[in-house]
Amino acid sequence: MIDKEKAHWRNVLLRVLSAIQYLAKNNDAFRECSDILYEKNNGKFLGIIEMLAKFDPVISEHVRRIKNNEMHVHYLGHNIQNSLISMMAQEIDFENESSCSEIKEYFMDFVHISSITGMDLSNILIEK
Repeated sequence: MIDKEKAHWRNVLLRVLSAIQYLAKNNDAFRECSDILYEKNNGKFLGIIEMLAKFDPVISEHVRRIKNNEMHVHYLGHNIQNSLISMMAQEIDFENESSCSEIKEYFMDFVHISSITGMDLSNILIEK
């Protein structure tokens, strides 16, 4: 039973990471107003999860558990998205430093912006 549950969570995490990679690679927004599955304006990330639930048995089972309140930790909230994005950004930075081949990435990280002046945006970009 434990091995089956471990496999479920590993498979869920792989799909969540794939959705994050897809959105990040295409510079798409993840979230909108709502952070709840099957609600209007819940963003592209949850939209991808909803679409996968129609065809993918792993995500279908995961969404079923969420809808039936069988779990409260589910890897779909904005905090875990931010954590996974940060870890992936660090991995990309490491790859760029250690690799001899040329790697092109368009997404580096989400950054909190408090001012949108040209000077402040330039400083943030240079810092990153």
